[in-house]
Amino acid sequence: MSERDSRDPRPVEEFFAAERAAVHPAEAGEDRWEQIVHQSTRGGRPWFALFMGALGALAAVVLFWSTQQAPFGEGSVDPGREVEAATNNAPVEASGDPRDTSPAQAPIEVPASFVPWSMSNAGSGTVFAMGAAPCGADEEVCPTVVRSTDNGSTWTAVHRFQRTDTASVTSDEVPRIQPPRAVSEVRFATPKIGYAFGGDLWMTRDAGRSFTRYAHPGQTVLDVEIFRGDVLVLSADGCSQGRCSGPLMLSRTTVQAGAVQQPVAVRDLDTPVDDAQVVVRDGAVYVQPYRVDAGNVGSPWRLEENQLVPMTARDGCGTNPLQSLTASTNGAGTLFALCGGDLRGDQAEYRLMRSDDRGKTWRPATTTPVVLPRVGRLTLAASDAQHLAVATGGPRQVSAPTRVTDLSRLLQVTDDGGKTWRPVDQPQPPPQGFDWVASPGGQELYAITRSGTSVWRSADLGATWQLVDPTKPVNPPPSSSPPPTSGEPSSPSGSPTSPSASPASPTT
Repeated sequence: MSERDSRDPRPVEEFFAAERAAVHPAEAGEDRWEQIVHQSTRGGRPWFALFMGALGALAAVVLFWSTQQAPFGEGSVDPGREVEAATNNAPVEASGDPRDTSPAQAPIEVPASFVPWSMSNAGSGTVFAMGAAPCGADEEVCPTVVRSTDNGSTWTAVHRFQRTDTASVTSDEVPRIQPPRAVSEVRFATPKIGYAFGGDLWMTRDAGRSFTRYAHPGQTVLDVEIFRGDVLVLSADGCSQGRCSGPLMLSRTTVQAGAVQQPVAVRDLDTPVDDAQVVVRDGAVYVQPYRVDAGNVGSPWRLEENQLVPMTARDGCGTNPLQSLTASTNGAGTLFALCGGDLRGDQAEYRLMRSDDRGKTWRPATTTPVVLPRVGRLTLAASDAQHLAVATGGPRQVSAPTRVTDLSRLLQVTDDGGKTWRPVDQPQPPPQGFDWVASPGGQELYAITRSGTSVWRSADLGATWQLVDPTKPVNPPPSSSPPPTSGEPSSPSGSPTSPSASPASPTT
């Protein structure tokens, strides 16, 4: 006997006869229709509820299985699957839920233990930084956005990200490629519009008070760059434990858009990358990959139509690939890069290369090498064709780290296009070196260690430097050249994007 029979033992014939007898004619009309709707919403028979529950469970099982087979839907990009976007134009669906928000928060003082990871100059005297600040009773760390509206004189904490993945952000050895739910860097296009990323991708339209998750192709966001209202997003699939096997996806959108749709170029990777940055100048877009196991180098690519084409410099570099690609933020947008890395004990010699035709041809900028300690990845920044800065170090994995015997060589500047290099010894660089150096435009230069509370800042093209600590007010305010107009500057690698300085092609 079924469960239904045990609750209602009447014969089947009697049951249906009683049901037919209970049917009474009713006059049709709007009132009668509303009554039917009302009664239908008060709950159905138990067998119907059980049936619908079972149907829902079955649908959930089917959905889970299908999602495991194709996480982004039929015909879209699966994490780690090779894609040939350059030839088939297959759609790549965006990941992330744009409705997911991190609500506005009341501004507070910058915590005394705040450690900056990334900085972005938004123009009009407004500067943003993202870094680590404590939250919770268990010494938990939350990525925190701080803002200055007086060019770095005073700072306010405007937003704290919770429920993000910080496992790899605060370790002793910080991978540049973060987990999909992590945020560790900022880029701002204007004093109000900007992005937080570092695995995940979020956008703000209210000066960092609130953020909305920004849908994008690919599993993990590697870099974001902004130039004159255009937003370039570099993402990848197949990412785990600080590296990505690809494919690599380059997407373009605008600051008005609410999501990144199809990538403009997709490139398969022969070797996994440990990082990659975007450099953009005057509409030209470049990507610089980084590989720890390959001697910290990887040939950069130039975007041509819907393909990323390798750039080489046979004249001057031979078979050595270009690295630390950057573009000058003032003037004609000259490209600079380093190559070589000839070992000299605990130091290495690099050649400075220059291109004036968007990377099609390269020539040595000078015959004088720049000598740097072997303590991590190099970052290069160019204010113009004469004023450049180079830095090395930071809490990053390197292929062959050695101790530093001359701290002043961790950050060096040139004012003659690389003919001579001057070590920066005031303030004294930290033993671990610098995570990145960048030119946001104008006469500004930034350098961040990622392990201390201060940012190294120059307002005179690298001639002098001072420490800017977001946890302490500056009196008098730091002098500054007029910042580039919003959307003109560059990020830490020196790629003119927004007046921002955060890792860009070297990474800030």
